[in-house]
Amino acid sequence: KLKPLGGLARKKKLIEQLKTLGSPYLVVDSGDLFFKATSAPDYLKEQWKLQAEFLIEQFNDIGCDGIGLGETDFALGLDFLLDLQKKAKFPFLNANIVDRQTKKPIFKSHVIKQVRGLKFGIFSVIDSSLFLPEKVEVLNEVEIARKMVQELSPQVDFIIALTHEGV
Repeated sequence: KLKPLGGLARKKKLIEQLKTLGSPYLVVDSGDLFFKATSAPDYLKEQWKLQAEFLIEQFNDIGCDGIGLGETDFALGLDFLLDLQKKAKFPFLNANIVDRQTKKPIFKSHVIKQVRGLKFGIFSVIDSSLFLPEKVEVLNEVEIARKMVQELSPQVDFIIALTHEGV
């Protein structure tokens, strides 16, 4: 019997079972994956860095298809998150976070994955009222989500919105 809820070890076991059964699946996360608070006390920063790098290794091993971002993922700053992204074999997704100065997207807005002949468009948005680093601007998530659905609809069979609304 498959039991999909639980920690990282259970998640890995479930995915291994799905692979063994030949079942189709996508592995995604909607944010707050790396940290549990929006800032780290100085004495824990090194530990948090190691924890985030460990999670990247594990999600690389699992075969993650993409992650959305939550406000706590920025706990060690935008630069750390961008460096962490370079170690990932999967995209960090967000369609409504832009560079405050250039207004250009910081992360990949979406990814299209094919599973058993069906195309899935996956995008992510974050609540614009959440606390994020000063270097970023968060555009209205509802407007951006509508744009993403319009853009992806002609290209895919299904759309998955990884929404991080801080609830």
